[in-house]
Amino acid sequence: MKSAKTKESVGAFRGHRLARVQDLLTIDIERDRKSGQYVAYVRELNDISTFGETYEQTLDHTSDLILTYIESMLEDKESLPLTAAQIQKIRTALE
Repeated sequence: MKSAKTKESVGAFRGHRLARVQDLLTIDIERDRKSGQYVAYVRELNDISTFGETYEQTLDHTSDLILTYIESMLEDKESLPLTAAQIQKIRTALE
């Protein structure tokens, strides 16, 4: 995970289920200066992105988005830059 790291954000990430997949996915989180919202991008998954009012909400939205994206790609028989074992690890960690 990369982001503007604060004590609060690092602690929130470590305690979140996304921490279990940080060896597989790069999640960049930035705070939008204009809106004040946090925006997350997942590099390995076509830079899919989501946002939230709080850091924790953004982590939750990102987790949900990753699962939805993977399921959609598999349903459509589209390729993912992950092995079957990696996909299973992500599903298990985030469900």
